[in-house]
Amino acid sequence: MNILITGGAGFVGSSLTKSLLSDGHNLTIIDNFATSKNSNITDISDQITFVDMDLSNPNCEVTVDYYISRSDVVYHLAASIGVQLIQQQPSASLHNSLNMNNILFPLFEKHQTKVIFSSTSEVYGETRVKTGSVETDHLEIHPPQKPRGSYACSKLLSEFLIRSYTFPNTIIRFFNVVGPTQVPDYGHVLPRFINQLREGKPLSVYGNGQQVRSFCDIRDAVEMLKLMIGKEHNDEIYNIGSDENVVTMNMLADTCIRLSGVDSVIKYQTFEEAFGTQFEEIYIRFPNTDKIKQYYTCKYNLEDIIRNIL
Repeated sequence: MNILITGGAGFVGSSLTKSLLSDGHNLTIIDNFATSKNSNITDISDQITFVDMDLSNPNCEVTVDYYISRSDVVYHLAASIGVQLIQQQPSASLHNSLNMNNILFPLFEKHQTKVIFSSTSEVYGETRVKTGSVETDHLEIHPPQKPRGSYACSKLLSEFLIRSYTFPNTIIRFFNVVGPTQVPDYGHVLPRFINQLREGKPLSVYGNGQQVRSFCDIRDAVEMLKLMIGKEHNDEIYNIGSDENVVTMNMLADTCIRLSGVDSVIKYQTFEEAFGTQFEEIYIRFPNTDKIKQYYTCKYNLEDIIRNIL
């Protein structure tokens, strides 16, 4: 199968690329290294077609049209990522998403290419029930005064826009997918903790550390992503995450310290100090995974994940 991955040099994209290559597929990836690393794909550079391109630039349309026309499936993962980046650059992040939509979606429609679109768990806002956020929940977006909401808003707009076209599609909402090559630069908590341990620094925990999140190993996420190629998943939305690895940030920090064997401590920091006065936290968020569990159940627990990264 000929598969195109936008954002294919990123953390999720490069892991997916390597797994699909091992399955025998032909891979083309498009990336501009804005939030990804060339080192993620150096070891497979001779096995893929790589295109260095900014997909939000209108000048890319003719070239990307060519690659879409030759693809059976497109994983559309390219996006601005991370709470920290969105908080710092809300305008640029919104325009990046809108410009890509305006270029890519009409081309997907033209060629009727199957698209697997990367959305986000941010669209749920707070998880209000003990059973986790469900794909059919009413969604919650921060007010415009809070820049964090711009990311969820742009992804949700993309979801609605996709459903206004007729090309086959599957929408996935990621819940804290983590693994060894993920960088801490954009606000991702687990790689930040690991880096601080390696550097002999205290672990920075924001607020009181009682925020609740779930964590999904990249190896599990990749297996779920590969399933989405199937026609039975067309016009569906799936949570990609784990409902088992649900912890507070205090628990996560303590577990990282214990498994690393490093003599470290937690240092608390206010949200205002870390992100500015306009930041608004989401305190509880974890997925209901009943839908994806019909096809796949996660194999890796939190300690597996942390040990793998360490």
